[in-house]
Amino acid sequence: MDILGQVNVTKENAAVIARGLYTLSRVDGHEEREGILIKSLWMDAVGVDAEVDLNVVEKLSDISSKDLAQALGSAELKRVFVKTALLLAWADGNVSDKEKAWIQSAALALGFTEGELAREDELVRTFLLSQLAHVQNVDAAKEVAKK
Repeated sequence: MDILGQVNVTKENAAVIARGLYTLSRVDGHEEREGILIKSLWMDAVGVDAEVDLNVVEKLSDISSKDLAQALGSAELKRVFVKTALLLAWADGNVSDKEKAWIQSAALALGFTEGELAREDELVRTFLLSQLAHVQNVDAAKEVAKK
């Protein structure tokens, strides 16, 4: 299951997405796991050699939802951002109220309805559960995902 699909992401697109993800990561205190996930997504998009550029992006000021929507442009890139934001929010196993509120605000600015955001969240949680397919107690894992 490829959660993000096949979307052409330029270095500039990746920088905007990473800046948005760093903004999200700071709403309730940046976690090491969040930084690792952002770095992994960055390297998948632009390659290992661009790590220095990511360090620059990390130090940029927070991006507003309006600026994020304008910079991303296409519906495909906006969907990639929402999915990566949801993945990031789940990185520590718990989505805080501040993270939920920020993602909802950003998604609405990106043109998503509440129903579409709920669907994306469901897809991300299903993807994360599929990564635990080897877990013996799948029913318990599903119950945890519902919380």
